[in-house]
Amino acid sequence: MPKNYFDARIAAGYERTRPTCSIPLSRRGVQVHGIELSPAMLEQLRAKSGSDDIGVTIGDFATAQVGDTINLAYHVYNTITNLTT
Repeated sequence: MPKNYFDARIAAGYERTRPTCSIPLSRRGVQVHGIELSPAMLEQLRAKSGSDDIGVTIGDFATAQVGDTINLAYHVYNTITNLTT
């Protein structure tokens, strides 16, 4: 697993400037499942009302498997730039 650079301090600052966009999608009936490397980032999500309907796999998005067919992959903010190899 790659190094996790998103500790609690970074996750809190990231959430202040880039609020979670998956909750509005989930509230509109879209099945949402995220892949997240940082437990601190997941804590930021779970602190929000409505986040319980969102599935999350902890892992590297380049190699994680969620067990379902994904019809649409939505890379939020700078996600793709974190794929370094």
